[in-house]
Amino acid sequence: MGKDQALCLNPETFYGFDPDKITSKQVLSLWCDEQKTWGSEQPLTIFLSPVDEPMVLNENLLVDKIRIFPDRSTAPHFANETRKMVNGRNIVLIVSMGGNGGAKDKDVRTAARYYRSFGATKILVEATKFLDSREDREFPNEAPTLFAVVKGFSDDRMPDGTRTVAAMVLPDNHSSALFRMAAGLKFPAIGMTGYRFMIRKSGLTEAVRQIGQEFFAQLAPDANRHKTAHSSAEELGIEVVSCRKARDTESGKLIMLNRKEVMARLKNKKHIVVFDDEIATSDTIQLLMNAAAEANPEMEATVLAMHNNLTAGAIVNLKTPVIKRILISDTMMPSLSDEDRNHNVWALPLVPIPVGESLIKVGEHLMTGGSLANLPEGWLPDPWLQ
Repeated sequence: MGKDQALCLNPETFYGFDPDKITSKQVLSLWCDEQKTWGSEQPLTIFLSPVDEPMVLNENLLVDKIRIFPDRSTAPHFANETRKMVNGRNIVLIVSMGGNGGAKDKDVRTAARYYRSFGATKILVEATKFLDSREDREFPNEAPTLFAVVKGFSDDRMPDGTRTVAAMVLPDNHSSALFRMAAGLKFPAIGMTGYRFMIRKSGLTEAVRQIGQEFFAQLAPDANRHKTAHSSAEELGIEVVSCRKARDTESGKLIMLNRKEVMARLKNKKHIVVFDDEIATSDTIQLLMNAAAEANPEMEATVLAMHNNLTAGAIVNLKTPVIKRILISDTMMPSLSDEDRNHNVWALPLVPIPVGESLIKVGEHLMTGGSLANLPEGWLPDPWLQ
C-alpha cells in the first residue's frame, strides 16, 4: 500500500465499525444504559471557564479554570479548594471546546481526571461547543481529527478502569457523525438542540404573533439543520423555505442552488428568520440576505445562532440593513482583536441570550434520571436522534 493510500484510510475502520451504519436508536440505547447507573442526588456543576479568578458560587456551583504551568502540564486552578466539594458527588462539567477561545480536549480530560482523583463519582461533560468536521478541514495541521477527540474521551480511564468522563452532551453540534463515532466506540454521547429555548427566551414567538404569521418565513440554510428548522417553525407557526447551497468548484464562492425558488417564495414576505448552528464567517447568512433583499427591498431579518464564534470577516458580512436583530447565545468566546471586540462587534444589533443557567438545569435533569424526551427550558434531543 502506498503512502497516499494509507492516508486515505478511515481511522474508524481499524476499530471494527462503520459510523454511517450506526443508527440513532443504537446511540439512544447506549446513552440510556449509561444513564441508569447515575445517582439521584443533586450534582455539583463546574464551569471550566477562561475567567481569571475561579470562584465558588454555592455548594452546588463552581467556576474553575485550567492552569498551564511552565512545563506545559495542566491542572484545575482550584485543586485544593475543590477536594471537599467534589468528594463522593456526581459532576456536570460545562465547557466550550474547539473553535476560537475554546479549551483543548486534553485539558478537559485532565481537569476531569483531577476531579475524579478528588473523589468525584461520575462526570457528565456538557460541551457548549465541540470541535467538528469543519475544523478538520480548515486546520488540518493544527486541530486533532474529530475521531481522535472522541476516541480520547472514550479511552481515558481512571486506575480502577472506569472512564474518566462517563458521558457527554453536545448542544447543536454540526453533524451526527460525532454521535455515530461515539456509539461505535461505546462512549455515550447525546445531542440536543436549543433553538426552541432561544426562541422563547428572546420573545420571538410574541413578535411573530403581533406582526402576523403570514408575513414571516424561516430560512433553513443547512441540510443538517432542516429538521431543526421545521421543529422551530412549528414553534413560531411559520413556513420554512429550504435553501440548498454549495461551493463553486472553480471560484470557491458559496452559491445558492435554488435561488429562484427561494426568491419567489419570499416575494410577499416582510420578515424572515434565519437559523444557523454557528456564526463564524457568516458567508451563508450574507448569501441569504442578498437574496432576501432582492426578493423584497424592504425585507427585515432576524438571525438566530446557537454558537457565537464571530470573526472579523463575519462582522463585515453582518453589517447589512436587512438584519435587524442577531440573537446569539453566550456559549463561546470569539477570538477577536481588541478593536473588534470593544467597538466593531457592538455596532451589530446583537441580542446575547445566556444559556449557563439553562445548561445547569439540563445537566441536573439528566444526572438525576430525567428523560431525554422531557428536557427542561425548551431544549430538545437532536432531530437526528428522534
